[in-house]
Amino acid sequence: MSNEQQMMDAPVLAEDSAAGLQVRSVKGVKVAVVGCGHGELDKMYETLAYMEKQNGFKVELLLVCGDFQAVS
Repeated sequence: MSNEQQMMDAPVLAEDSAAGLQVRSVKGVKVAVVGCGHGELDKMYETLAYMEKQNGFKVELLLVCGDFQAVS
């Protein structure tokens, strides 16, 4: 099975559709995936902190798969 297929098949632990963010468990590693991070870095971190607190896990890897702008 390819790495991409493993990621797609991994269970979703938490999701915020408004932020376009999902957290999945891939081989025991908590991976957060977001599409566009354009100017929304603080919001991403706030959303992840909330998800971690609500669900009792710690995200180990954040993948930003689209545009990225850290400073507006």
